Amino acid sequence: QNQRFWIYIISIFVVVAFGSAAYPAFFISGFKPVNIFKGNLKITSKNYFTKSMLAVQFIISFITISLGVVFVMNENYIKDRDWGYDKEQTIVIPLAYSDQYPELRDKVAQFSYIDVITGSQNHLGYWTDEDLVGYDGEQYNTRKLMAGYEYLDAMGMRLKTGRFFEPQSSTDKTESIVVNEAFLKKLGIENPIGIRIIVDSTAHYIVGVVEDFHYMHFRHEIKPIFFKVADENSFNNIILRTLPGEAKNAEKFASRTWKKLYPDNTYEGYFQNAAFDQYYRENEGISNLMIAIASIAILISCMGLFGLVSLFINKKLKEFSIRKVMGASGKEITLLVNKGFIWVIIISSIIGIPISYFLSRAVIESIFSYHAPLNAIPYSITAFILIITALITVSSQIMKAIRVNPAERLRND
Repeated sequence: QNQRFWIYIISIFVVVAFGSAAYPAFFISGFKPVNIFKGNLKITSKNYFTKSMLAVQFIISFITISLGVVFVMNENYIKDRDWGYDKEQTIVIPLAYSDQYPELRDKVAQFSYIDVITGSQNHLGYWTDEDLVGYDGEQYNTRKLMAGYEYLDAMGMRLKTGRFFEPQSSTDKTESIVVNEAFLKKLGIENPIGIRIIVDSTAHYIVGVVEDFHYMHFRHEIKPIFFKVADENSFNNIILRTLPGEAKNAEKFASRTWKKLYPDNTYEGYFQNAAFDQYYRENEGISNLMIAIASIAILISCMGLFGLVSLFINKKLKEFSIRKVMGASGKEITLLVNKGFIWVIIISSIIGIPISYFLSRAVIESIFSYHAPLNAIPYSITAFILIITALITVSSQIMKAIRVNPAERLRND
């Protein structure tokens, strides 16, 4: 997925660079020095090639801006997306050695604001195992998470049907599994409780089903996963669920306790709601990169528009002077200048919308399994940005036409 993204970024950069440079190159190369010196350079509304190249520039700008908007909207969507479980009030402490678990558990249990204490071999957001399971004569590739009896409670998993593991059960450790909804969908199971599943050549039975949840970040599709009870001597993490509002105090207490018990081992505890922070930073970096590319594209397009409008106004100064003598107002001159160029922007937007939609859809779906829905909002924002920036660019030159002194201009001509 990262390779596809960088191929896309390089492609966009090349298209923006060459596409933006093509217009001024073709346009300027068509100038005849003799006509320039004589003041006979013709830049009129009939110069379709010139306006076509300008339109190409703005189509490229539309595509890059809309993609930037899509990535920013997707970044916000991912930040607000439900993880599928209650990530708050949960502290995870990676263990240096598995035999640290009983001692650390007994010490932190003294803190009254800790509600649940459990452990796990692997953990949501960082590491899950792959395993083959058998059902109805078929083998299926799934994910597996080995943890303590109360892990599902500690992680705030949402029970769909059945039950979680129970320490008092004599069979939960050896025969029971809890699965997610994707597990049932892949295996085609409709009434899951009590269904026999083969795990590691041993018969296990589904005792509970939880809602689908993100065990990895949002670039990965939610796949079938099952939970199984693990031995305490295999735990790599200790998980603490605190009472509401006590997570920071509990984490400080756990940190102090760790440093007293294991001064030679680095404390690496973290809050579960920070499990995807690196992923969020990567997405923010991607969005900033897209905004930078879009900014460069629109800057180059506006530079081209600025130059073209400047030449157009210089050529039309005599006409503007005559119109002012005949009583034309500043508003009429503004509309005269804007008319040809704004239509170029509007047409560029109309052409750019379908191209941007299909391109942004292909890119976003190739990178993210879960993303913001694509609707008219990013393309409306892009069109608005293009029109406003174009108006600002043109307006800076329109003042030159409005302020011209008709008598002085006509006398000089």
